[in-house]
Amino acid sequence: YGGIMSITGSPGGEPVRVGYSVSDLAAGLYGALAITGALRVRDKVGRGQYLDVSMFDCQVAFMENAIARYFATGEIPGPLGNRHPSIAPFQAFKSQTGYFTLTASTDEQFNNLCDAVGLAHVKNDKRLSTKRDRVRNVALINELFGKIFAEKPKEYWLELLERHKIPCGPINDVKEVVESPQVQARGMIVEFDHEKAGRIKMAGSPIKASLTPLFAQCAPPLLGQDTDSILSQLGYNLEEIEAFKAEGDI
Repeated sequence: YGGIMSITGSPGGEPVRVGYSVSDLAAGLYGALAITGALRVRDKVGRGQYLDVSMFDCQVAFMENAIARYFATGEIPGPLGNRHPSIAPFQAFKSQTGYFTLTASTDEQFNNLCDAVGLAHVKNDKRLSTKRDRVRNVALINELFGKIFAEKPKEYWLELLERHKIPCGPINDVKEVVESPQVQARGMIVEFDHEKAGRIKMAGSPIKASLTPLFAQCAPPLLGQDTDSILSQLGYNLEEIEAFKAEGDI
């Protein structure tokens, strides 16, 4: 309904769902931002306010690039696969050992890329001389560079591209992500003992705060596990909480 599936997937292919619940997560993030702003306003003017954050609105907000392109050109954006709508090359390429991504968003980066992969003569091709030309002739880029990248493993290309200061990275699967040194160094996988599931692993908090560090303190609670504690913190006594339960309010 919000349009995201119309621009996700391969050109000419079926609409594709994003691989995780992007609208749910977006609403949580925008909601937290709205609450933070409202608290600041309350501290200054002494008044609270009603906040309205919908998943649909958040999806429309996340469509900012596609919507801006539509209003600027009058053309309805469609799926582009793994490439960027206004930069080329900015996409995934297939190697002998799987896919990796790279971007050469400036003339300097594109020239460095050509030198790195042995296509120095391409720098003088008038069809690829400017950023706009490269976007217009992305099929030619795919043909030239795709053939080269298919000849060797992605590990070789990533090391070479990094040496030439070309932004790049592997397309990791979930196993590769959770086992990566960066994820380990950032503490992005946490472990807990769960009452029913036993020892579990899950993603940690991406927020690193120097004064108020955020970290998960326990496994996800069972339904209603913290009800008594939360109501007690809100000022209700044990008798009132039991009355709520008896009346079916909680």
